[in-house]
Amino acid sequence: DCGGNIWKIPPGAYFALFYYIAFVSVLAYAIFTWANQFATGTLVMGYTVLQPVTAATMTVVLLFLQAFPSCDKDGHRDPTEACLDPPGLGTLLGMMGVFGGLSLVIASEPKHGSCHKKEEAEDHAGDQAAAGNNHSAGKMNRSSSLGKRTG
Repeated sequence: DCGGNIWKIPPGAYFALFYYIAFVSVLAYAIFTWANQFATGTLVMGYTVLQPVTAATMTVVLLFLQAFPSCDKDGHRDPTEACLDPPGLGTLLGMMGVFGGLSLVIASEPKHGSCHKKEEAEDHAGDQAAAGNNHSAGKMNRSSSLGKRTG
């Protein structure tokens, strides 16, 4: 394909390379970063496993719309022509595993609002502890200064 030069990118691959860089990498990770503001990290990272599922789904859609021909396993296609392999049984089994695992992640997520209540309680407890430490430190300073006066 590359004529012995591994760094040569065939012109027919430019669109696919651009798509991969722009959408699969940059946009996907930007969306994950944005989503971390609204969901737990566990839930957001759980959805990263949907990337291959999305790719398989897009392959089926592109084949259905006949945007690309299906690759012929018997070799009746021109090897220089771009084609797509339809997802097989392994892909479907993998998708079931992804959805099963993702449903477990979603089921283990705390109910909406309970995270915020827990964070508020921790913040309040932290504020009380800090106030208690300052109060204790003030007592120590006073008692140590009293000790110096009398001693």
